[in-house]
Amino acid sequence: MTKQRTTPQTSYIKWVPEPGLMKRMGRWHVRLYRLTGGILGGRMDGLDMLLLTTRGRKSGVERTGCFD
Repeated sequence: MTKQRTTPQTSYIKWVPEPGLMKRMGRWHVRLYRLTGGILGGRMDGLDMLLLTTRGRKSGVERTGCFD
């Protein structure tokens, strides 16, 4: 049996954005997708993107996320 690594391979990752920047990038992607009707931001890395909007059960606040 070979010993498995406990840490992920990150040697190929040159830059990882901070969590706050990731949130802003997600919001920007949703706006771009909506403004262009899915022409821009509709596909990423060859995968179709999905905008999923949910409403909070208690707060009633709508939240939209991008998924592939």
